[in-house]
Amino acid sequence: MTRLPDIAGGDRRRPFALLIGAALGQGAMLVASAVAVRDAIGTVRDGGTAMPVGSLILLAVAGIGLAALRHAERVLAERVGQSYTAETRELLFLRLSKAPTSWLAKRRTGALSLRYVGDLTALKNWAGIGLARAISAAVILPAALLVLAAIDPRLVPAAAVPVALAFAVMLRLGPPLSRAHARLRKSRARLAASMSERLQQATALRRAGRIRTERRTLQAQSAEIVQAGIERARLSGATRAMPDMASGVATALTLALCLHYRIAIGETVAALLTLSMIVRPMRHVADIRDRRIGWLIASGKLAQALSAPRIHRLGRPLRPARAGRAALMIRSVPVDGVPCDLKLARGDVRLLQGADPVSSGRLLMLAAGLDEPDAGVFRVLGRRPAELDPQELLYLGGASPSLRGSLRRDVLLGTGCTPADAEISKVLEDIGLGPLLARIGGLDGRVEEGRRNLSVAETRGILLARGLLARPALALIDADGIGFGAADIARLARHFRTINSAALVATTLAGGDLAGARSIRPRPSDATGNDRPASATENKTPETGK
Repeated sequence: MTRLPDIAGGDRRRPFALLIGAALGQGAMLVASAVAVRDAIGTVRDGGTAMPVGSLILLAVAGIGLAALRHAERVLAERVGQSYTAETRELLFLRLSKAPTSWLAKRRTGALSLRYVGDLTALKNWAGIGLARAISAAVILPAALLVLAAIDPRLVPAAAVPVALAFAVMLRLGPPLSRAHARLRKSRARLAASMSERLQQATALRRAGRIRTERRTLQAQSAEIVQAGIERARLSGATRAMPDMASGVATALTLALCLHYRIAIGETVAALLTLSMIVRPMRHVADIRDRRIGWLIASGKLAQALSAPRIHRLGRPLRPARAGRAALMIRSVPVDGVPCDLKLARGDVRLLQGADPVSSGRLLMLAAGLDEPDAGVFRVLGRRPAELDPQELLYLGGASPSLRGSLRRDVLLGTGCTPADAEISKVLEDIGLGPLLARIGGLDGRVEEGRRNLSVAETRGILLARGLLARPALALIDADGIGFGAADIARLARHFRTINSAALVATTLAGGDLAGARSIRPRPSDATGNDRPASATENKTPETGK
């Protein structure tokens, strides 16, 4: 499992230390303000005629210093929070980039997006503002009690008891508030996942007569969020009301004690000023509780995402292909529930047949390093699939990547090569995508997310162009998964033979008319699990023109 980053680690050490310094500075400003008020009023009480300039200057400096330190605290907290979120975001992306494609396919898009929005926002709120306020409260509240003790020790219980009772109530409300947070977050996540699936299809759903059903579903999910939100607001509101209640009671008790013990007016005003300054950190404590609960829930979900299964050796340093080894060696890998062997020599172009399209597609994804086999051994060019340079291995299938951007980038994505624009345009023209070039404005034209502005035939053509432009040592092509026809497979077979590349094409089409390609079938492993001879795994078919 990959752990979440350390909040005070990396480039956040210095800002975090300054954050603690800002909190300590605020405590010092509180003490200075109380001392200045006490001395100024004491001078007046004693009948002094001179203006207490020093005390007034100290009071002004303390106020300015307090404002400056609070501003610095806010900026430093934002810096720490944003840095922590950026590091966590990058860590999450890198970790998920090592997860099996099949595992990612089972996650709903909205749920994965929530990891990048809601959860990271909760982390930033705690790592930045929440933690800063916790540090500030941990300094200012004890400092306020020390100031009261310095003024008159008899005043400490008047402030400490209401504050302690308020904290006790806030602590008691913590577990139900945590459960309310979890319910609200779960309801929001379910709605986000549901609507992310439906929004892009809203018009089609209306035309399909589903609008009433989907509206009822939306209303039911919204009502669930409303109830969870009200419950959280009720508990959170009660928690946040405690500081004001404690402050009012503490002020009344302190004033009563001052009158009862006939404490001097200067000390009384200083004590009341000190009490007024503890309201803000106490309110922050209530807010901290809220943010802390959000942090715990979000960090738990992120930890689950970071615990995703990973493909062995994916993301580690790449290793060169081994000379003289087969292009593809599969041993004791389950195909349709039966452990099978398969061997493809270098430079051979074969059709993968004998398994259903789903099993064939998964076999190619395993060979491409996009998934981790449950059992058995895969070797591509003598290495594990995930160890090879992208230039040596080409995969064309349902899991081929696609990003919003230029047509040029979409065509070259995953090929590991950067040919000249003239070569790219010629290939696109040759396969009948000239009208696409003209329609979207050439290679710089934009391909939208999910290729929404392309037809199915144009999407198939882009993947075909990838194959014709790539120069891999091994190509793995799920022809059934992306809709390649006989002519497409024949064109690719001729290309790979020309550049002396091995290729394995999963298709249910007959092999006799596919540019002379012969079929190869996964064969059940023998009792010892040893590799079958290559001749035993091949089923020759008539070659075109022969």
